[in-house]
Amino acid sequence: MNLTSVLISLICLIGFPSFQTDHHEFELTYNFAGLGSNMNTMQPVFRVRGTNCIYTYEENSTWTGEFTKEPDTLYVGSFRASSIDSITALISGIQDTLIYKANIHISSGGIHFLNIKTNTQKLEYNLQNTSDSTAEKIIAVLNSNIPSNFEKLHLFKE
Repeated sequence: MNLTSVLISLICLIGFPSFQTDHHEFELTYNFAGLGSNMNTMQPVFRVRGTNCIYTYEENSTWTGEFTKEPDTLYVGSFRASSIDSITALISGIQDTLIYKANIHISSGGIHFLNIKTNTQKLEYNLQNTSDSTAEKIIAVLNSNIPSNFEKLHLFKE
């Protein structure tokens, strides 16, 4: 890293204190709950606690109220501090605590949940068969932490 890069980084951190994140307090959960024909299916779940992450497949919705399948752990690893900073920067201007969007024209499909907690902010996305541009950017950051031999996370594409 050259001197110019270091100076720019310091100016950004000093000038934009809302971007300063205690990486150990960062929490994020992405999951998908199937609706209709997708009920009782194994779906991706990605959890971040500090700089640790775990990627599983879990049964997140059920017709009967009882889950019958054990979670399948795909990957346990580290989550880059720079990814935490990127996500924190993406959500820093959002004043809401819940972003709910639904596509009422689709009764099957599912709901993508994305919950983020930093040391200064809590934000929940609830996207039923639809997407959100900021959530898509967050998913891209998450996917950059998943090794290439694993399926990437996604949001609904219209």
